Amino acid sequence: MIVKELEESKKPTCGREVTEEKKWKVFLIERAETMVDGVFGLVLGLGAYSLTGFTIREFEDVMVAISYFTLTFFLVCMFWWDTSKRFIVAEYSDVLMAINFFFIVFLVLMPFSLKLMFFLDPNVKSIGMTMFPIIMGVLMLFAFLANVVVLYKNRGIPTEVRGDLKRGLFLFPFMIFLFFCSLSISPDDTTQMYVQMYLPQYETIIPDVLGVYPFRVTSWWLIIILMMMFGGLIKAVQKKHACQSEKSSPKKWRVALTKKCRVISDSVYGLALGLCAYSLTDYAIKSIDDMAIALSFFFLTLALVATFWMEAYRAFGMVPFFDNALVITNFMITFFVALMPFSLRLAIVPEVVARNIGMSLFPLNMTAASAASSVFIALSLHRRTVKIPKDDLMELKRFPVAILALAFVYIASFWIPPDATIPSKLANFIPPPLAKGLPFRVIIWWLSFPAVIIVMGIVEMIQEAIERRKNKRDLSQN
Repeated sequence: MIVKELEESKKPTCGREVTEEKKWKVFLIERAETMVDGVFGLVLGLGAYSLTGFTIREFEDVMVAISYFTLTFFLVCMFWWDTSKRFIVAEYSDVLMAINFFFIVFLVLMPFSLKLMFFLDPNVKSIGMTMFPIIMGVLMLFAFLANVVVLYKNRGIPTEVRGDLKRGLFLFPFMIFLFFCSLSISPDDTTQMYVQMYLPQYETIIPDVLGVYPFRVTSWWLIIILMMMFGGLIKAVQKKHACQSEKSSPKKWRVALTKKCRVISDSVYGLALGLCAYSLTDYAIKSIDDMAIALSFFFLTLALVATFWMEAYRAFGMVPFFDNALVITNFMITFFVALMPFSLRLAIVPEVVARNIGMSLFPLNMTAASAASSVFIALSLHRRTVKIPKDDLMELKRFPVAILALAFVYIASFWIPPDATIPSKLANFIPPPLAKGLPFRVIIWWLSFPAVIIVMGIVEMIQEAIERRKNKRDLSQN
């Protein structure tokens, strides 16, 4: 009898079985989420890597290459953000996992189609420009199906997330239709040709770059603009008809999405460092002097990426959940960081024209990244809800001002010709390998770090003076 009771006690109850099954499903969806995040990070990295295959002959080529990458970066981030929301609110489902599997299969083809669009061969470029909208249409179809499954199978979805998922039911079919319609445009037709046909009065103010820019790619940008307008209209209608009881409280799901932002940032920063090291392979190494110059470029970029990464990581520690302003600013920083390997590569290639373009693109990239980082830290400080040590807080308050000094140095370097060498008066203070071939602009860029330290020191003295004055006022009042 006792043995029988012991055997029965070892049998799992119905409640235990449900609990174990729930834990198993949570484990499965977490693993699926990790896998999908890894694929998204890989796609962004390969998209940045695809820029290395673009042949640069003039500045217009740079603008075309960056516009292609910007389009891909925006779409990948849009899909990543949308997929993250589904993973946060959805329970495990075999149907949803199957949809996600086919989604990532087509997602990894995006960098391949982008790479084909960079080829000089018109036939290969045409294949890439045909492949890209087809891939986008298929991805949006799977995103639409995933939204349907999540809304059908899950209850208790936060109001704002449910609204986003429902908007996708209208936006994704709309964009699928427009992307497939773009295939009716010949890949050889330029935007300038259509401007001459339909808007001749604006031809004189159209940039020269549109003379070679495919109108099919322009139509993709127009689709994104229409998507934003249509999405804003739907959101306004949703807010107008939403019940007062449906308003969401401060958002636990926003905390989860903020963690996804951190995953995206970490992926981009890590890949940027790896691609910067890979870009050194484009530098013609013939002697130890060439090696010293190549490493000076790399360590400069490494120090800049590490600076942005360190401050961004602190911002994630200050704010438990990001609002839209912080999300957009964070994506802007990651975008400019992702472009660093491309601008570094151009600055060290053997071709004189491409190298001069790179020597101008690199400081522009750094200035934009510095400005975005300054705004990001300032917004994080304004929205800070986590208490941090006073010394760290004061340092973070100094950073937005100091990083603008770095941007100022990079902008000021434009006064120096890109091919100017180090003046003989300064050459005595610089190691011979660097003095022989390192452009003078690079020396000025290295001086941006002492400038940041000096500005931070000045701001620190101002902070201490304000603190002493405040303490004296408090003592006099007491």
